[in-house]
Amino acid sequence: MFKKLVLVGLVFMDFGLMASCSKQQSAPAAASPAPVTFANTGNATLDLASLMEAVNAKVAAGQKYEAAMAPELKQFDILLTRYVGDHSNAVAEIAFARAKLLATSLHEPVRALDLYRQIVADYPGTAVGQTVAEAIPALEQKVEADSIHRSLAVGTVFPDFSVTDLNGQPLSTASYRGKILLIEFWAAWCPDCHVQMPLILAAYNKYHADGFDIIGVSLDQADKSVLTNYLKNDHIPWPQYYDGKYWDNALAVKYGVHFTPENYLLDREGRIIGKDLEGRALARAVQLALMAGKARG
Repeated sequence: MFKKLVLVGLVFMDFGLMASCSKQQSAPAAASPAPVTFANTGNATLDLASLMEAVNAKVAAGQKYEAAMAPELKQFDILLTRYVGDHSNAVAEIAFARAKLLATSLHEPVRALDLYRQIVADYPGTAVGQTVAEAIPALEQKVEADSIHRSLAVGTVFPDFSVTDLNGQPLSTASYRGKILLIEFWAAWCPDCHVQMPLILAAYNKYHADGFDIIGVSLDQADKSVLTNYLKNDHIPWPQYYDGKYWDNALAVKYGVHFTPENYLLDREGRIIGKDLEGRALARAVQLALMAGKARG
């Protein structure tokens, strides 16, 4: 997970990375914020505060896409040009605010990473420069995970993992070759997962004897009992990977998981044949995969 960063000397709206357990849904658009006249005070801190008023208003209104933020992004460039040659912490905050906007709300971590590295080079010795330098490894990890996540397309082979399950037993995708396998990223704290779990369980009970299996990857936190109680109460029989690290779960990080529930359905050779399948769509995909296997047999 991309770590939340703290700006030095600036109240910066948390752009809400990983704020929801479920995939972002289209919500009714909030009223457009009133146009803001950007301050040009000659004081970097005050100028940035004026700019962030506009940025935060648009984030709150759900306008978290680049076209909507075009005036604000242009104003970042104007401010950084105005203060070129000024390597103070106050100006570093302007550069950092722009980079963080790209990394979070605008979901452009690759572009943000370039800006992070530039901040370290341009503002050495500042508190912001030090904060950004410490954050770069986490952002690099996020960029790599996002690249892996984008590569996990239907038709590609799901990269294997080999770990230890909740009960201390070996757990690997390779050991399920020959089966139709669902890899389900979820958490007991996730309301959307609660909705989907009975449907997944129904598919498991219906098709397990025919060759359908599931591996759960739990993003639950350090209190293991929350997970174990849920599994017991809801009669979830399949193995779980759990390390108690929440969004920093090792497999969630490895595969670039940003939301729960998220899943991949694999064929008997480990190829992805479905993604983010829910309810009847999951059951139908499993049924078709099992029928295809019988036909080839």
